[in-house]
Amino acid sequence: MTIAQDFYTYVTANSAIDALVSDRIYPHVIPQHEGDRPCITFNVSGDDDILLISGGRSDTRIAEIEVNCWAPRYLDARSLADTFRRELVGVRGSFGSSTAESVRIQNDFDGPFDDDSNLYRVTLRFQIYHC
Repeated sequence: MTIAQDFYTYVTANSAIDALVSDRIYPHVIPQHEGDRPCITFNVSGDDDILLISGGRSDTRIAEIEVNCWAPRYLDARSLADTFRRELVGVRGSFGSSTAESVRIQNDFDGPFDDDSNLYRVTLRFQIYHC
């Protein structure tokens, strides 16, 4: 599996996230029919080897994943982002078909209101060390 598949598997199995968005977690874009309910989009912006000083490569990789939390009301988008952050930061262990060694937050910020979708967005950027 890819880290995108592992990420999707992990977050769709999380009961706190499921309670807020059910199965409305999508790679990259929101399908047109989902624009009126809270949902998540995500994309992997990198999944790189960790190079060792000795010149070799570690078995551990580092992935960067951007998560966008969307909702018709700002406070719902913020609540979803806060839940997502609470449920992912610090995760260690089984992560889809991978093993997460560490999940860290890089950024947490409010995006602009999206006029095309009429949704508010809060963006989180995670680093996931995995093998």
